[in-house]
Amino acid sequence: MSRFASPLALLLLAAVGARGVRADAIVVTRARVRSVEVEEAATHELEESDGFDARCVWTVAGSVGHWGCIHQRRNRYTAEFTVRPVDGTWKITDLELLDEERP
Repeated sequence: MSRFASPLALLLLAAVGARGVRADAIVVTRARVRSVEVEEAATHELEESDGFDARCVWTVAGSVGHWGCIHQRRNRYTAEFTVRPVDGTWKITDLELLDEERP
């Protein structure tokens, strides 16, 4: 398991955003990400255009706050996503969250 701040880790974080906070269960007023650990990452180039597909597993550690309480969370995600250049900037153009583990 490696821990790093890389473009891939930042892409994963941007892709999920506040998905680690289950808004359907509670009203969240604050979320803070402390770390992102990428456990697995496999990519392959797209054949029909520039970009790549990726299947990744990562863990986000941080805290969420609601109703005056702060809770520590460590959520694990598995997702497949597509990254393509859009107007000269790499962007996630498709994301399918396959699994979410919230201990």
